[in-house]
This record gives sequence, structure tokens and C-alpha cells, in this order.
Amino acid sequence: MSDSPGHSTALRAIADGPWCWQSKAARRRIREAFDATRNVTSALAVYDALCEIASDHQAETFAAAHAWIANKSGVSVSLIQRHLKVLAELQLVRISTPTLRAPSTYSLLAFGSDDRTPGNGYAAFGLGQKTSEIPRYEESEKKRKKNGGAAPGPSAGQRSAPRQSIASIGAPEPADWQRRIAATRPDIAEGNASRPWACLGARTQETIAAALNGS
Repeated sequence: MSDSPGHSTALRAIADGPWCWQSKAARRRIREAFDATRNVTSALAVYDALCEIASDHQAETFAAAHAWIANKSGVSVSLIQRHLKVLAELQLVRISTPTLRAPSTYSLLAFGSDDRTPGNGYAAFGLGQKTSEIPRYEESEKKRKKNGGAAPGPSAGQRSAPRQSIASIGAPEPADWQRRIAATRPDIAEGNASRPWACLGARTQETIAAALNGS
């Protein structure tokens, strides 16, 4: 089928932004948790909506009414309330509900740094059984690094975009930056060295580049 006249055929790129991002491990956890009740699609829609609202606020903690989450996700308010309770139990989001009738405050929590998700043989939430292990890109990268081999960075299509809205990428990616920053500035490396360069905000990229140039 030919392309429509006047429509771009260029592939998307990290610099296209603004983006909302999320951990693939978090998405796997949601699929496992909601599979038994056949609510995977609506649960992912709710989590997607939370990530988009976080991107709009350019913050991991934000206030939002159930009606606004429903507007973003296409899921009913009653189902959103049930899904949010499970997402909180999965430690994907922290919810603070005020005593007065006001929007709750949500904090999107870090998840997936050790990759111990139900898909790696851990009991699936609500299923009472273990699932089969499926090799993934991230696991192959870890094995290559453990064996001392050169681990190429993920391609543009495999990277997660920064959660914050960005107009441009910050500093260029320094060579072997994850190992170097871990050795010289563990305070900066914590929470950053395990993420691809493209997942870091422009300000974080510039901070790491400056620290490496000064080491």
C-alpha cells in the first residue's frame, strides 16, 4: 500500500519528544498481575495514563482526579479505583488520599532494577503458579557484561524515552560512561548508571558529562 500524499514516512526518533516513559519490567508485572482477571488491557491503560500525566507535570509526583485519569485512559472511574489499589500493592505507585474531597496525589515508583519480575520464574500475582522464563534483550545485555564482553547500547527503537518532556537531548553520550561514573562518582551513579543514556534527562546528562570531564 502506497503512502498517503503529504504524510511523513520518517521513523520516530528519541529527539522527537515530548515523551512519557515507563519501565518494561513494570509493564510485565502488570500483565502478570492482571492476567487472571483478564484486565490486562485496562490496567495498562491506567498505568499509561499515570505516566502521561507525570510527563505533563514533568514530575514523578502529581495530583490528579479520577475523572482526569479516566479521560486519559478510556477506563471507567470505578475500574480505575480497583486497578489503582492493585498497582499500589505491586509497589508501582504510591497513593496519598486527602481527608477532604480533593484529588489524590500519586508518586510513580522505581521498578525493575533487579529484573526479578514474575516473568523470570517468580509466582504471578493472583495465579499461584510460576511462569516460564522468556529471554529478553536486557537479560542478554547483562550476560554479555558479566562475561566481560562488549555490550552495545540499545538501539533507538529499544530505548525508553525520558519521562519528562524534552525539546532536545543534553550532552553527547560519553564513551563507557556507566563504568567510569560508577568508579569515580558513585553518588551520581546511583539510580542513573543502570539506565541507558537516552533515558536520562538533559540536565542529568550534562551533570554526568561534566563530572567525567573533571575526573
